[in-house]
Amino acid sequence: HMVTKMKPSGFDDVIAAGALFRPGPLDQKLDDGRTMVDVYIDRKLGKEKVRFPHEKLEAILKETYGVIVYQEQVMQISQVLAGYSLGRADLLRRAMGKKKAEEMAKERVGFLQGCVRNGVDEAVAGSIFDMMEKFAAYGFNKSHSAAYGLLTVQTAWLKAHYRVEFMAALLTSEAANTDKVVAHIFGARQDGIEVLSPDVNESAASFTAHPPKVEAPASGGPAAAGGRIRFGLGAVKGVGDSAVEAVLAARAEGGPFRSLFDFCCRIDPRRVNKKVIEALVKSGAFDFEGVPRWRLAAGIDAALSDGSSAQADRQSGQASLFGALPAAETKPRYPEPGDRVGDVEVAEWPERVRLAAEKEALGFYITGHPLAGYEKEARRYASTNCAQIQQKRQGDKVSVVGVVRDLRERQNKEKGTRFGFFALEDLSGSVEVICWGGRAAQGNRPAQRGWSDWEMLVKSDEPLLVHGEVRLNQRDEEHPSAEIVASDIELLSHVRNQKTSEVVLRIDAERLAAEAVAQLRALLGRHGGSCTVSVRAVIPERSETRLKVKEKVAPSDEFIEAARRLGFEVELR
Repeated sequence: HMVTKMKPSGFDDVIAAGALFRPGPLDQKLDDGRTMVDVYIDRKLGKEKVRFPHEKLEAILKETYGVIVYQEQVMQISQVLAGYSLGRADLLRRAMGKKKAEEMAKERVGFLQGCVRNGVDEAVAGSIFDMMEKFAAYGFNKSHSAAYGLLTVQTAWLKAHYRVEFMAALLTSEAANTDKVVAHIFGARQDGIEVLSPDVNESAASFTAHPPKVEAPASGGPAAAGGRIRFGLGAVKGVGDSAVEAVLAARAEGGPFRSLFDFCCRIDPRRVNKKVIEALVKSGAFDFEGVPRWRLAAGIDAALSDGSSAQADRQSGQASLFGALPAAETKPRYPEPGDRVGDVEVAEWPERVRLAAEKEALGFYITGHPLAGYEKEARRYASTNCAQIQQKRQGDKVSVVGVVRDLRERQNKEKGTRFGFFALEDLSGSVEVICWGGRAAQGNRPAQRGWSDWEMLVKSDEPLLVHGEVRLNQRDEEHPSAEIVASDIELLSHVRNQKTSEVVLRIDAERLAAEAVAQLRALLGRHGGSCTVSVRAVIPERSETRLKVKEKVAPSDEFIEAARRLGFEVELR
């Protein structure tokens, strides 16, 4: 947001932005309450007159509108005003970065003495030293920022002109970082880019860019928007380089795979074992076959058995029992619900199980998300999303909707209390949440909610609404990350029940037949509650007709899912 306000007009502004838009300069308040960033922007845009702390500093600070932005400027100021050598100027810069009061007191005396010898008023020299000290604790090296700036301009150009290729390359470079992959997928989809699951017939080893499915019309009309990015086989957990090479080699030799059975008949079993195939199935790499993943998973043993026979036949030079046809041509045999595979009865996977398996294979969700369908509620009850937390400042109050992953519990040995950490994930990415132990009320000090109050909610696997305060984690000084210190945690379903007074159900008028009305009344009867219900029959290109409903309902997940299965669009008010 602040970079947009700056309106960079040249490469110098890009370099300055890299140095200014960091936690130190952003949090460093001046006497008038503004930050150095605010002053830079106001002066650049002509809202404030450019001023220099001393006339001798104009040549040094002109490019940054009188604002000290770079460490090199601190060194130049000490040279020009105090007569420092380059070596001593660098020592001053280092001392300021360490923030040691005793050392700074000595440096101040030397700086003031040098300034007075050069005819600079001592009071002015003191204010300049204070300004340098305040900045240098957070200052950035210009040469470092210029290198970042060059990469910024290059990547911005690529993103603007080759967005799909750029995002595919970015995902490949960050493939090992789950949080960044999730954030990049979210960003790509917001830009209209379709992100597709791995596919044994289309994927390369890494992420690859593809044009949109709908090409520009031959008449010369506008090109289709967006594009597609296909996941690489190498992004599937448990599928190593050797297995990927084997899949690509078999595909190159024999063409696209026709089925999981065909795959097992043609692949090198020494390089692609059962665990690799299970991971590929869970990731969606065989979805092209049109068979549900639960049936594919249940059919792996039979496919491997056929594959083993085919491999043995080829090695011995024998033909299949079906004559000249290779074993790969036999019809796939997938189990049905109720069949037994070993000691396990085959059953259809619920959506949450399918998504959990997908996440196990990829590290994140790609074809769905436990929060899918909750987007409107998240916007209604939350103040921000997980990805935007990284743009927040220390102490900001936030509310975020998400699901829990990577839960860890700890014991405070001194206090004897327990506390927890977890990653809260939504469709945009994830953020770390810290839950301290809380405390009971004592005297005038009120009780404080903590881990013991929230533990069962966090372990419920249900969507949560987390309230808290942003804290900047400084473990990595170059790239501090924002976390949330929780002040309260609620089940999203509980918040929904408390804050919903009306449920609106919409359906195309032509679909609202007597059977649908009967099914709806039965559904309302099974989910009685306190919310009024409004049914709207939508008439295309006209208005919608409201039907009177006496029943009241509880807006539970079960009710909402059942109503959607009947064809209703659900809105909570």
